[in-house]
Amino acid sequence: MEGTFELNKIHLLSLVASETDNAVLIFDKDLNLEYINAGFTKMTGYNFDDIIRLRGRSLFEITYNDKFMQIFDDAIVERTSKVYESNIKHKNGNELWTSSTLTPVFDEQGDLKNVVVIDTDITDRKHIERQLNESLEERGLLLKEIHHRVKNNLQIIISLFNLQSSYISDPGALKALKD
Repeated sequence: MEGTFELNKIHLLSLVASETDNAVLIFDKDLNLEYINAGFTKMTGYNFDDIIRLRGRSLFEITYNDKFMQIFDDAIVERTSKVYESNIKHKNGNELWTSSTLTPVFDEQGDLKNVVVIDTDITDRKHIERQLNESLEERGLLLKEIHHRVKNNLQIIISLFNLQSSYISDPGALKALKD
């Protein structure tokens, strides 16, 4: 009965990995690429042979994140998944942003067995973030301009009051004007 359950579980996991739109990459204990799913090809335009030919087989050759070595080391030491972002090029040349979850898999003895990387396309989110940042920057510049103009106008009003105060002889009116 347990063997059937295990086979069923493996079948379900295989189904999820092959049918998801997320890219799934599985590396062996030596950190060489063993498997990519159809989601990877759909997301990047590259198939298994393309990646090996263009980037190599090693996890460290395939990654596009400059801080990947530290991310990988932290995941191994902490024995936990790590999330990071990368900017890559689709096979057609378009920019593609991914959020990647790197998960080390250990065997019963605690030795590294596999590394699984699951990429999610976050290109749309990155474009929206960039637009929001540009909008915030533009609003900041507008606020600075408004502040500058208000300050200049107040300076003109103060100067006019100072000029007018030289013509006022009534001490009460002069005090009110200065206040």
